[in-house]
Order: sequence, then structure tokens, then C-alpha cells
Amino acid sequence: LTQGLVSEFRALIRIIGARTLLAHSLRWGDEAALAEAGGQEGVERVLISHGSHTRPDKRSIMEIIRTHARGLLVSPLADMTIVQSPHAEELAKELDPNLKRIRSRPVMWGYKHLPLRDRGVDRRRILHAGTFKPHWGPRTFMYEMSDEFVDGIAKLIKAVSEMPDTELVVRVRPAAECSVSSLEALLPKVDNCIMRCDGAFLDDLAQSDLLVSYSSTTIEESIHARRPVLLWGGAQRYRHIAARVSPPTAGDRNAVYAVDNDNDLPPMLDAILDVHSGVPLDDGEIRPHVWFDIPSAEQQLFDCLKDRA
Repeated sequence: LTQGLVSEFRALIRIIGARTLLAHSLRWGDEAALAEAGGQEGVERVLISHGSHTRPDKRSIMEIIRTHARGLLVSPLADMTIVQSPHAEELAKELDPNLKRIRSRPVMWGYKHLPLRDRGVDRRRILHAGTFKPHWGPRTFMYEMSDEFVDGIAKLIKAVSEMPDTELVVRVRPAAECSVSSLEALLPKVDNCIMRCDGAFLDDLAQSDLLVSYSSTTIEESIHARRPVLLWGGAQRYRHIAARVSPPTAGDRNAVYAVDNDNDLPPMLDAILDVHSGVPLDDGEIRPHVWFDIPSAEQQLFDCLKDRA
């Protein structure tokens, strides 16, 4: 089917006189066929990196990372890729050093400036937002499975339930394995925790002091919003970004933290909230994760492709 579409797409490209193809994915089916047709017709194929791609800390899982990035960050069907963070650039350079890369401020996540949370707010707020994969999924090593997802949230709820003047908001993306009703039945019921599946993630992030997640675009989005992140969940077998494992102090902070077990959760959460609530991450703390003084993707693409017009 994919091969059969190539000739049809070539005809379409000639009819409309396309010069450039912009894609957020070149993985399967029609998107791969369109990119192949574009290449045969001499069209410049630009892949806008999709999702959050980071270089692993262990070489043993590079093939899993490579599979995840194929068609989303790098592709033999692309002529260039737009990388939205230093993490994406580092991984793209390793996976395909010959593929042209364009640095860009985020265009698919983390591009909105959020207001700072009022330091005078009485209750500290923790936001949990993650993405689990079904047991039969191909990338369960770098994502939580549904049972791990539930177990991690349950332990987080228990830790927060014992913290004064602190509340937890759990954003839920309902799925067959984890419906809202099943989560309500499985998770502990405490007064300072609520589940939410409506509204916008950014609205919840704007009202939070800390994001807790495992492997998600929300991690880099939170850093762009100058909110710290705690990596937690997934049996602690994988860390999406290099993280600090010792609690911060007022003069010694980080953007990303992690704990190895649920016994370490309460002291780490307390320490992070004590030094970060109402005090946004500064430029030095987010510099390893964020591009500074980078032109927009639109301007760079215009400059790069104008000679082909």
C-alpha cells in the first residue's frame, strides 16, 4: 500500500508545485510514502522533531532510544531535522551525524510563557503528569506500564498525604487500561489529592510548584516554564534526563531531581518545595535543557529554503 501511494503522491506534488515538505512524523504509511515521493521529485523534506528525545545514560538501551527516535527525530526520508532542545540535538547528532540539523525554540511544546506562581499562596502544589504504555507496547522499557503507573501514583499520594500545606493534582489521560473510574478505585483516597482529566495541562502547570513525571514531553515543557521536575515511576529503571538524587538547598538547586525508592520521596519533595516554591528556575539552572537566543523555526526555515523558491 505504501509503495502504491508513492506514484500518486509524486503526481500530486507536480500538480501543486510543492518545493518543501514539513512533517512532524515520517514513521509509517502515507507519511513515509509522501516523503519518498518528495525525495524522488527533489522536494526538501523537513522533519520537526516530535516528542521529547534525550540521550540515554546507559549504552545498553540505545537501541530502544533509536527505535523511538526513528521517524520522529531522524529519518533516512528527511533532508533536515528541526531540533527543539539541546537534548534533541545531542541525540540526533549521535543517531545520524550527516543529517542537517536546525536549532529551534520549541514549536510543539514549551513555547508558551507561563506566569509565575504567587509565592504568597498558602498551599504548595505538586502536579503529576505522565504517559504510560500498554503491556504489549514496543517501548515499555522507557515508558511506564499501566501497573507501574498506578503504583507510582499511589506511592506519591501516600507521601504527599503526610505533608502539611501541600496538595497533589494528578492529570489523567484516560485509556482502556487506566480509566478514571479504575484509577479512583485503585488509588488511595486522601483529602489533599485530586484527579483531573479536563482543562489544559499548561493551566495546571502554571498553578504548580513542581512537576512529577517519568518519561513525557511534560518534563521539558515544565523546565521551559521554569518549574522543577522530579523523575519518579517505572520501577526506576530509566531516567529520561540526567537528574540530581540529593535534596537541594537554598544555595544549591537543580532543574531535575530523582529518587530511587518511595522512602526517599517525602524528604525530597519537602526539600524541593522549600527551595523552589515561588522561586522560578533561573537561566543557569535551565541552560542544559533550553536554547537561548535562537531565532524562530519559521525564520530559520525561510532563510534555509529561500534559495529554492
